[in-house]
Order: sequence, then structure tokens, then C-alpha cells
Amino acid sequence: MPDLARTFVQVAEHRSRLKSFEVFHFSGHTVSAAQWLEAINPIAREQGWVGPQSQVRRVAFPWLAIRLGSPFVATWAALLEMRYLWNKAHTLDNRKLLALIGHEPHTPLTEALALTLDDLGFIRSTRPV
Repeated sequence: MPDLARTFVQVAEHRSRLKSFEVFHFSGHTVSAAQWLEAINPIAREQGWVGPQSQVRRVAFPWLAIRLGSPFVATWAALLEMRYLWNKAHTLDNRKLLALIGHEPHTPLTEALALTLDDLGFIRSTRPV
């Protein structure tokens, strides 16, 4: 979120040049499951979620259970409708944003993940109080 907030500030600095309701896409991080695991494994080891030589395991998502439950659970029906995004790489086109502000802020994935988990209270903080 800090990257997005910095981007909002940069866009606001150009507001005199913008039309009403102008749309800009913030691309953010586009990562695969393997990249997520690579980013989360050091944190998992540090937090003791896995052993020092272990890794977070990747398991198959229970799509059959989601399909069977979808008539009864609206969230599952919506998840099933969005399944194509699970299997297809995608990203938002930020060229218009870059043309306006020049550079989209990006905290490295591992750092952004650690900060987010810390802010949500899921990890023991290593940041100063």
C-alpha cells in the first residue's frame, strides 16, 4: 500500500493536467506461485512456521470442492467464475501512469510481504516501535 499511496501523491501533483475521472493502472507486483513461495520461505523460517531446512509447501487448490459448493456459497461461485485468472498470467497496463509520473514505486516483493504480514499482526515484528 505505501507504493500505491506514493503513486496517488505523484498523480495528484499533476491534477491540473488531468481530465475528470481519468483512469490510471498501477501494475504493482505480478508474481507466480513459485515467486510467492520464494518470497515467503525466508519469512516462514524466521518466524518458525517451518523448520530451518524446510520450505512452505505448495498444494493443489480444491477446485472440485469449490465447484460442488458453489451453488450454496456465493463467494465460492464468484471464485469459480474468476478461476481463469488463476491459470492465466495477467497484469495491468501502466504505460499511461508511467507517462505521467515517470516511475512506478515498487518495494521489493520479499520486503513488501514482510511489511504487510507485520502490519496485519501475522509475524513477530522486527521493526522498531
